[in-house]
Amino acid sequence: MEERIKQYVETLKGNKRDNRSALSLIRYADNFVIIHEDLNVVLKCKEIIANWLSDIGLELKPSKTKLTHRLNELDGNVGFEFLGFPIQQHKVGNYRSASNGTFKLGFNTLITPSKAKVKTYKALIAEVIDTHKIAPQADLISKLNPIIRGWSNYSTVLSKEIFSKVDHLTSEKLRAWVRTRGKGDINKDKYWRTVGDRNWCFSTEDG
Repeated sequence: MEERIKQYVETLKGNKRDNRSALSLIRYADNFVIIHEDLNVVLKCKEIIANWLSDIGLELKPSKTKLTHRLNELDGNVGFEFLGFPIQQHKVGNYRSASNGTFKLGFNTLITPSKAKVKTYKALIAEVIDTHKIAPQADLISKLNPIIRGWSNYSTVLSKEIFSKVDHLTSEKLRAWVRTRGKGDINKDKYWRTVGDRNWCFSTEDG
């Protein structure tokens, strides 16, 4: 599919290599985004992909396929969501800055985890902790670590406040888990340790 649209952009006016690099196709499983500065090119790519999918008995789902601009409204849309991340540009002032010999209005591209993804993650963390109330700490950690590790991969986006809230929620759930095994802080040193320069790490004695 990607090669089909790359072959198309090579036929456009200009240098073939520049034409290929001007178009981006980002794909994960059956989710993909096509980005190009020319709306007509994007429309043609949509047509090419629809034909390519038809050849293998598939089709684009209208409800999940839309044309949009990251900054300006297009067909009632501004920005888009990809793999649970809302992506949108916002103007940051009326000044203009030079870039490659051209002048563009200043803007920032903001990418944050969607509210639905945050809600799903929080619910999953809570469920794992609640269903391991009588399990050994090592078993609980082994279940939580892959989930937290996957979530932490979201750190490439602008989500400091969201991470802080979710981190606090996880800590509170773990404290509640510990309170079911003793009173007050009696179990603090048993379940939380200092690891390197990090305090209050939920860790077993053997790490």
